[in-house]
Amino acid sequence: MSLLGWKYNMDKFRQPSLIGQLERIEALLHKRDALWKRYEEALYGIEGIGLAKTLKNVKHAHHLFTVLVLLKKGTNLWGFNEEHRCRC
Repeated sequence: MSLLGWKYNMDKFRQPSLIGQLERIEALLHKRDALWKRYEEALYGIEGIGLAKTLKNVKHAHHLFTVLVLLKKGTNLWGFNEEHRCRC
């Protein structure tokens, strides 16, 4: 086995919701993929922000988008937050 995954036990209360999702899984994955790409484009190149990479030849569910905060030496997370606060 080259990659480990998670084992989920299905109970009878969750089965109906899963069956409904399976019928439209490709559409859901396409929507998540489009949103994932928007996040990557918006965050790419911002100093102090790193993005996790997806392995090649892997179909990713894109259910969690991880942002890596790369702190400069001597900087704490509070200083980073103040520097990168949204000024919308």
